Amino acid sequence: MDGTRFRAGIELYGRVMRYAEVDLGPRKNLAQAAEAPRLLRLGACDFDFDVAEALLDLAGPTHLDTVATAVREIFDGSRAEALRVAVHPWRATSFFSPLPEGTTPAGSLEQLKQEAAMLSDAAVRSVRVRATPVRIETMPDGRRSHWHHVLRLPDSVHARFAHIAKPLEAAAGREAAHEFVDTTAAAAAVMARLHPDDEEDEPFALALGAYGDRTEFALCRGTTWYHGHYADAAAHTDGAYFCAALLDRLGVAPQRVRRLYLYGDAAEPGMAALVSEFLGREAEPLNPLRIFNLAPPDADPFALTAYAPGIGALLR
Repeated sequence: MDGTRFRAGIELYGRVMRYAEVDLGPRKNLAQAAEAPRLLRLGACDFDFDVAEALLDLAGPTHLDTVATAVREIFDGSRAEALRVAVHPWRATSFFSPLPEGTTPAGSLEQLKQEAAMLSDAAVRSVRVRATPVRIETMPDGRRSHWHHVLRLPDSVHARFAHIAKPLEAAAGREAAHEFVDTTAAAAAVMARLHPDDEEDEPFALALGAYGDRTEFALCRGTTWYHGHYADAAAHTDGAYFCAALLDRLGVAPQRVRRLYLYGDAAEPGMAALVSEFLGREAEPLNPLRIFNLAPPDADPFALTAYAPGIGALLR
C-alpha cells in the first residue's frame, strides 16, 4: 500500500443499503496538516427484502449471498482494507456507561461486558462487545469518570459480515476486517468535520436522525461525540419532548446547543420545527457532501443527509 487510508462502508435501513468509500489521504505526522478526504464512491442498493432485518436479526433468512454479491460488485477495484458498517442503535445493544478513571483496560472491558449482558437477550450467549472511550466527566465530589460507549452484537452477525467483507481481501492481502459503528457516533463525526474549529470553545451541536417512527439523537461537544440515543417516536411529533428529556438528563442547558441538524431516511424541511422552537435554532441538513466540497446543483440537501451515517462511519 502507498500509505493512504482507504475506507469502505455500508449502512442498512429497511430495504436499502447505502454505501460509500473515502480516501482519507496520506498518513501525516503531528507537524503536518491533514489533507481533506476524497469521496470515491457513493450510492444505494434497493433489495426486495428488508436487508437490515435479514443481516442483523437472529431469525429468518439472511439472503447472505445476495448481499455479498452486491458488495462485491459495488466495491470492485476498491483499495479499502476493511468494511465499516453503520448500525442503528435499535438494531444492537448500544449504551453509554461511566467507569471510574484509572480502571484498567481489562477491568473496564469486563465491567462493560457484564452490563451489556444484563441489558441484552440472555439467550444469546456468543457475542462480541466493543467498548469505545468517549469523554471524561468530573463529578460534583471531584471524582472523575470515563464514559464509554458499548456496542454488543452476536457472533452470528459478525460471521455474516466477515463473509460480506471478503471481496475486500484482495486489497487487504489478508482476511478483510469489518467493524460496526453506531449511527449516532457516525453523525457526530460528520458534525465534527463540518465545524472543526468548534474544539476551541466546545459548543454543543445536536443532530436528529429521522427514521419513520424512530428518532436518533447525536450530541457533540466541540468536535467530540458526547452522547447518542434513540426514541420510539417521530421527530416531527415527539422529538422536542425527547430532546428536552435527553438534555435535562445530561445536565446540558438548551441555550448551550448552538447548532441543530437533521439527517436520515425520512429527513425533510420542517420536520424538526418543534425542536427548533425549543432550542431557538433553525435545523440545517446534515449534508455530508459538504465535507468533500461537493454540492450537486440539483440534489436536495435533505435527501443527501441519508448518507450521513454511512460516510460518518468512515471518518471516525
